[in-house]
Amino acid sequence: MPYNGSGVYGLPAGSTIPNGTLSDAPTQHNAPLNDIAAALNEITGGTQEFIGPVQLQNGTAAAPALTFASDTNTGIHRVGADSLGIDTNGATRVTINTTALTSTLPVNVPVGAAATPSLNFTSTDGFWSPGAGIVALSLGGVEQLRWTTTGARGAIAPVPGSDSYRVINGDFRVNQSGVTSGAALAAASYPVSSVTGGRGPDGFYAIKYTTDTVTFGTPAGYRPNSVGYSLACTGPFNGSSTFAAFVFRIENAAIYSGQTITLFARMNGATAHDVSVSYRQHFGTGGSPSADVSGNVSKVAITTGWNPYKFTFTVPSVSGKTFGSNNNDYLEFAFWIAAGSNYTALTSGLGSGNRTVFFSDIHERLGDWPIETIDYYQSPDPQTELARCQRYFTVLDTPMKISAAAPQIGQTALPVTMRATPTLSNITFSSGTGATFSASKTSIIQTNLHSTAANVSSITASAEL
Repeated sequence: MPYNGSGVYGLPAGSTIPNGTLSDAPTQHNAPLNDIAAALNEITGGTQEFIGPVQLQNGTAAAPALTFASDTNTGIHRVGADSLGIDTNGATRVTINTTALTSTLPVNVPVGAAATPSLNFTSTDGFWSPGAGIVALSLGGVEQLRWTTTGARGAIAPVPGSDSYRVINGDFRVNQSGVTSGAALAAASYPVSSVTGGRGPDGFYAIKYTTDTVTFGTPAGYRPNSVGYSLACTGPFNGSSTFAAFVFRIENAAIYSGQTITLFARMNGATAHDVSVSYRQHFGTGGSPSADVSGNVSKVAITTGWNPYKFTFTVPSVSGKTFGSNNNDYLEFAFWIAAGSNYTALTSGLGSGNRTVFFSDIHERLGDWPIETIDYYQSPDPQTELARCQRYFTVLDTPMKISAAAPQIGQTALPVTMRATPTLSNITFSSGTGATFSASKTSIIQTNLHSTAANVSSITASAEL
């Protein structure tokens, strides 16, 4: 054995000859020479490690100090004090010193994931690529920001009504029509031109078979510190003609045209079953608008308890479509709980059954976002969200009083400018009758043509899509 346990070489025992001693040269010297040869072979063969530093010449990029027999201009050399160079084809490509690592070439890394970014500062904070043409930033293992060919998009809640959050009242806190928890919403078919029949909280309405039940309810611990509500669809939804869904609309059928969006919702199923989402582009009325474009987004299996779900799809382009002249076009979404056989294609074969589902935190985001993004949903400012709802629907419960001396005219300002001239309904008189009403986008005008005073305690103005 040419080396001891510490890696130090020593001649075999009996190799040395005392002075003045005769020896048999072949016998005396062949063994140590063979041992030395074996030791050298272990070094060149890589089976024996060096026990001290290996010092090389500095080398250059063209002639690295550490190189390869078949590629002598590729290797490693000393650039300068405390500086190391990695060379290929006679040129330095990477330099490492005490302050930085510098590369003259592109650095290719794996695509990574939100929880394991490719370029990271800790194990979960850094950059990665969700797909072609996309770079994302993750913090704490959750995507916060992404860049695409169309710009930057932040995971933290955007401003309502910007390039995301165009769904109004997604946590159902605004309920001007006064739908009470547990109250069954009226029946309406699909598609509908008016939301009056199945009105729920502002911005949402129900479609259902006449014998099915759709209700408005309060939440059940689905999100800490939530001030919102939930919508409930309660079965049984049995039979080929049965159907039930919640529907909401985003003004302007051209919104998100040709773009990918992600629709988020928290859902709670009394039992495990499927829920389907469909879309419809309605190009308005007046003139000769194009026919509606509709289809299925996707179908997902939901479980018991509150859980997040996402639906990602590309909105069809409106290129070449003709819009109506009445400025009432929209993009519509429907969450289907049951579809029977009437809406099989629209719901990807959802079918029917005994089902109860609660919904909340419904909102959309431009782009394809991971499911974790829903945790950054923030209920919009209450005053701002009320104003967004009142653009389409408002209930005035401030008394309007017109004196008895006919004719008299009174005018009441609406809280916000409405989307269009509203339709007035549900007029309640506290005293007197017979007054007539007209409206503009900004006010309601009451005319009393009678000899007695007319006092109105409530009136509804609707400019809904």
